[in-house]
Amino acid sequence: MSETPARFEFRAFAQSFGRVVDSMRGDRICSQISESAETYLLSRPMQGHNIKHRDGRIEVKRLLDRTDRLERWAPAAEASFPVAREFLESEVLPALGAAGFELSRASYSSDQILEEIVGASRDLWQARVFKRRFRFTAGRCLSEFDEVLVNGAAIQSVAVESAEKQDVLAMLDRLGLTDYENVNYPCVIRRIMGLEPWPREAKHAAGD
Repeated sequence: MSETPARFEFRAFAQSFGRVVDSMRGDRICSQISESAETYLLSRPMQGHNIKHRDGRIEVKRLLDRTDRLERWAPAAEASFPVAREFLESEVLPALGAAGFELSRASYSSDQILEEIVGASRDLWQARVFKRRFRFTAGRCLSEFDEVLVNGAAIQSVAVESAEKQDVLAMLDRLGLTDYENVNYPCVIRRIMGLEPWPREAKHAAGD
């Protein structure tokens, strides 16, 4: 896996971001538009990892810490399909809180992971997620507006990230994001699927 530095991230979800997106587009050039179909692996106890299938690979990210309302994430591991049993045992199952799960195959395809591991456990779930991303660059900050479908349910997301914490905090104020909840993809997917509640104080999470 290529070495990628840890980054401070702020991500919010809402039914519509209105002025926030207008501000994001106002003085920045959209550097990339992309679409992806991804499958997230989820469990209730999984709080510090992000695990997904994308473009023929399984990727694991780890949450390093939370500071000043930001989350700092770093890539932890990735592998191409078929995935070796040893990789699942050392990286994926512990991150899901399912380290004791017995694996019978030497390697697993994406479908076999979903059917024989996720589908065989009452404590594991999958979510099909489609993303259309619009990415912008301003200084040392990357910002992003996403149109998202989570198992067919539509929601929007905006995110700001940088290796420098102060750059992210300054951009949040500039974009009008300071009143929004910072929430990562695995957490909001569990909420959409009804696996955990939406917090009362997160008034922007499901729309104004």
